[in-house]
Amino acid sequence: MQIRRVLNTVLVLMLCVGTANLLAGETAVLDRNLSALVSDFNQDADKVRLVFIVGPTCPVCREGLVAMKEDVLARVPEHSQLSIFVVHVPALEAREEDVGTTFGLFSDPRARQYWDEMGTSGIRFQRSLSLPTYAWDVWMIYPAGARWEAKDPPSPARWWHQLKGVLPEHRLDAAEFSTVLNEMLSTSSTVKAGAE
Repeated sequence: MQIRRVLNTVLVLMLCVGTANLLAGETAVLDRNLSALVSDFNQDADKVRLVFIVGPTCPVCREGLVAMKEDVLARVPEHSQLSIFVVHVPALEAREEDVGTTFGLFSDPRARQYWDEMGTSGIRFQRSLSLPTYAWDVWMIYPAGARWEAKDPPSPARWWHQLKGVLPEHRLDAAEFSTVLNEMLSTSSTVKAGAE
């Protein structure tokens, strides 16, 4: 009886580790050059792209992910002209294992998740957006056709943030984000239909 209990415990632990590894497999770990993100961004250049930079342990970032899922993306049909890139950065001492805790808050079949252990993306987007501080808790929309050709990313068509005391005119507003996104998707669909 004791051996059966030990074997059951070992089996449960093996299943938990396997599940954790499966979740970890859903997140691409970025190198110093952000190669996977740059490649994916350019591969989807014919689509409207959303880039979210979040800290997985940041309560405000987590609220932003929920708002994006429920207030924005739930109203956008599974549009073939949309790609989403969620970049998790080590803000607030976040670690790679913290990324999995956001999957329940934000899951979308159009989304790809990345872990940027070195925080390089926050520095590069800070320069691209001309932010006075490290870029995290930032929400961006890129039009179809935009390409990432330089070290820093291109400037987005529109962007928002949830940072304290920084550029209040860019404060995240889910309703405004939704309106801009839907206009851009409509324009993208019209352009694509005209090209066919």
